[in-house]
Amino acid sequence: MRFIYSLIPILIGIYLLFTDGIFKENRREIDPREAEKLIQWAREHLPQTGILKEQPGGFVYLKVDDGYINQLSAKLSEVGYLKPPYFRSSASPGAHISIFYKDERHQTGRIAEIGKTFSFKITHLAFVPPTNRRYLVLQVDSPELMRLREKYGLSPKLKGHDFHITIAEKKSKKHRY
Repeated sequence: MRFIYSLIPILIGIYLLFTDGIFKENRREIDPREAEKLIQWAREHLPQTGILKEQPGGFVYLKVDDGYINQLSAKLSEVGYLKPPYFRSSASPGAHISIFYKDERHQTGRIAEIGKTFSFKITHLAFVPPTNRRYLVLQVDSPELMRLREKYGLSPKLKGHDFHITIAEKKSKKHRY
């Protein structure tokens, strides 16, 4: 199984080199080898744990080290990526992994695990192309977080997507997706 996980970055690099479509523009910006270096740096220098927190409106997230944004987005600034807007105010979550959206909270009731530590494993770097901005995310795997969601009667993944840490964003000059 460990062998399969070691192949993931290589396969992603090959995919990015030969794929047209949404990754075409991104491929010119971030070399797959540089992306792998970024992932490896994060694995070696940043903790892969966080504390479960809740905002007053009901949004529940895993608070992770702000270095995921502060240090990684700095490494991406030369290709035009900036910090995502998660530091606007003292109530903003900073670097985080979304776990429960507030619209799901009517199903969950009180979350007993608030304040507890959960672990995750960085899997790969991904581009998320919305309408006028592109986001760069570190996708993570966490069976613990999946079990937490299931405990409260929800699907194991948030809106069917892998857990992730948004590390940078970029305004699109011309939307070509």
